[in-house]
Amino acid sequence: MKHYLTLLFVLVTFTTYCQNNRTIHQVHIQIDKRSAGGETTQKYIGIDSKGFISISGKKTTNKINLLTFTNGIQNLIIGEKIEKTPAHNNAIGIWEVPRRNKKFVFIHIIFSDDFNTDKDFIFKSSYELTETDLDINQTDYNFFKYFEKEDIDVISKALE
Repeated sequence: MKHYLTLLFVLVTFTTYCQNNRTIHQVHIQIDKRSAGGETTQKYIGIDSKGFISISGKKTTNKINLLTFTNGIQNLIIGEKIEKTPAHNNAIGIWEVPRRNKKFVFIHIIFSDDFNTDKDFIFKSSYELTETDLDINQTDYNFFKYFEKEDIDVISKALE
C-alpha cells in the first residue's frame, strides 16, 4: 500500500509538471508604431526553441534564459487568462494601424507540443496577447510583470 501511494504521488506530480512546463517552439513580439506625422513603423523579435533571438527576421547571437522566459510565458498565459487559438488553415485578417503618436504590441506564442500536433495546419495552435493604444514612447509594457528582470532587459534591448 505504501508503494502504491508513493507511485500515485509520483505520477500525479509528473503529470502536473508536464502540463505546466511546456517547451516553447517560437515566440514573436511585434511592435507597430504611428508617428504624429502618420508614418508607421514595425519591428518584431522572434525567440526560438533554443532561446536565440532574431530581430526583424535577422538572426542574432543574442540569447534569452529559456527556463525563466518559459516560466514567464506560462505565467503570462495564466495571469492574462489567454485562451488557446486552435490551429486552422484560414486566411489571417489585416492588422489595424495604431492611432497617431500611439503603438501596439502583439505577442504570439507557439508551444512545441502544439506545433508537432498541428502539422496538417498552416497556422498552428497559439496563444496571443495584444496591448493597444500605448504611448509611442512607452517602453515598460504590461506583460513585463510576468518576467524576470534579466529577460525584460534582453527583450527591451532587442525591441530598441
